[in-house]
Amino acid sequence: MSMTEVRRAGEAPIKSEFIIKREVSVDHQDIIAERSSEVSNGEPPSKKSKSKKNRGQNKKRDFFTVERTKKPCPNLYGEEKCAFDDCKNLHTEEELKSYLDSKPPDVSDQCPVFASNGYCSSGLTCRFAGSHLEGLVNICKHGCLVKNPVKPVIGAETGIIVGSKVENGTGWHSDENAEGHKCISLFSKQFKNVTPRNVVQDLRKQRISFRNTADYMTRLNAEKTKIDPNFEKFDFLEIEEHKDVKLRIEEIKRIDFTDKLYLAPLTTVGNLPYRRVCKMLGADVTCGEMALADDIIKGGFSEHALLRRHESEDLFGIQLCAPNVDQILKAAEFLGTSGHYEVDFIDINMGCPIDLIYQKGGGSALIPHPRRVIDMVNGVMYASELPCTVKLRTGVKQGVNIAHKLVTRLKNETRVNLITLHGRSREQRYTKLADWDYINTCALAANPVPMFGNGDVFSFEDYQHIRTTYPAIAGTMLARGALIKPWIFKEIKESRHWDISASERLDILKDYTRFGLEHWGSDDIGVEKTRKFLLEWISFLCRYIPVGLLEVLPQKLNERPPNYFGRSDLETLLASTDCKDWIKLTEMLLGPVPEGYFFIPKHKANSFS
Repeated sequence: MSMTEVRRAGEAPIKSEFIIKREVSVDHQDIIAERSSEVSNGEPPSKKSKSKKNRGQNKKRDFFTVERTKKPCPNLYGEEKCAFDDCKNLHTEEELKSYLDSKPPDVSDQCPVFASNGYCSSGLTCRFAGSHLEGLVNICKHGCLVKNPVKPVIGAETGIIVGSKVENGTGWHSDENAEGHKCISLFSKQFKNVTPRNVVQDLRKQRISFRNTADYMTRLNAEKTKIDPNFEKFDFLEIEEHKDVKLRIEEIKRIDFTDKLYLAPLTTVGNLPYRRVCKMLGADVTCGEMALADDIIKGGFSEHALLRRHESEDLFGIQLCAPNVDQILKAAEFLGTSGHYEVDFIDINMGCPIDLIYQKGGGSALIPHPRRVIDMVNGVMYASELPCTVKLRTGVKQGVNIAHKLVTRLKNETRVNLITLHGRSREQRYTKLADWDYINTCALAANPVPMFGNGDVFSFEDYQHIRTTYPAIAGTMLARGALIKPWIFKEIKESRHWDISASERLDILKDYTRFGLEHWGSDDIGVEKTRKFLLEWISFLCRYIPVGLLEVLPQKLNERPPNYFGRSDLETLLASTDCKDWIKLTEMLLGPVPEGYFFIPKHKANSFS
């Protein structure tokens, strides 16, 4: 009998020579004897004892935080001296030398950021600083600073360490032929959509007006007072008084998404470094993590960090989530008209199943409320002057599909650019198979508005099957499949199964690490933030089974492997579901973890004490 025939339901078909045999730890005779003893004592036999499975999520997770200490002033790396008289950071030469003496040893003798960009913005605080420090000078490769052989150590009187002109001729000085501070500008221009601090303050103090939103909401509310409150079906764009709104929306240039490979907006793991990896491996469309509209217009730093875009993301959208029309309109107007952001489209989240979002009326709670959704889509386009897309699920309850009703109204009453349908209900979350037959039904109802499908695509064969079986579906959005196997974009474009080696997979992790250090910084805080998000991603990557180990191709997304070992020690380590092994992987890339380090995985099955 082959291994395929005896494997358990839902178990991936791995070749027998790679499987670690399961050991039975309990003697069945002991169980029989125990039950016989219970009966002889006059007690009914107990039900079969089952160990409670360690399932579900660690919803209240705690994270390791780096102890904050005094550090060199960030303005040391700018063009001007520190503007704060009472700045508590380090400035003098004596303070900076003392700081360097007390720093932990460098993680490596090569800084990934410096090697890639020729300049490291973390300067003295970098955990790889030895490769780009000479004395107190943070050097660069772009000719901004040229060494003076007479006095190679910068004097404290200059005040500025990087990118400054030292007119008295001591230490380092700017190259006369360099235009400005190339080392800073070449590095920072890669990252777009960085909200200026003064703009954040204006949002917090409510000093920014939202004229387009106010105009749209005034018009909308005026129409709603004219109709029966129980009758929600009226076509706002076709009302004569608002034809200017329709004209403005129709003038917005539409994006052609047909046949593009779309990386789904993924909470926590879909950060900028991860999106850069996916772009490198063939993704066509990227979208930022779900951002709460209300937190954006209130100036929340954490939410504004989700808006950032890398220059490699040539077709990029921002996904907004809100329960109310005016909230999402204000956020969209701010992103589209403030002049601080480069955004190609706004996506409205109507699929998030998280209880916190759903109970407040956002995410998938919007699906049964077509009037509100229609007002959001038209309003976002009017307020932001950008194309608008939506992402939704089949419905709220399992087996009660209602998305087709909403899709029909979106087609008739809005100018939505793209509809993406995840083939599961909110109640299903990510269990059971996605219903592609129903996605196709909705795609036919949406025509000519393009519809993308989402769910369970994990190989080029899955992709080709969908494209040939359901020609009405315009394209595919990839989510968990791209988390577990980010090279799926390359496989689809090349129509092949890539038996990627363990060393090639490690190289992808090295790229992610470099991107993370560029994004979050290479100081101790940036290193540990990169480590945290790398661990979050490895919790998905470990589910991948190498092609050469499978009896039957391709691997299915809902199949889980038995315990197995790889073709090398590294491949075995990459397949481990033990969080301690994940930490070992990060130590290969980011050095040893700090004393007292801990990481609580999202899923309880991977937890350890």
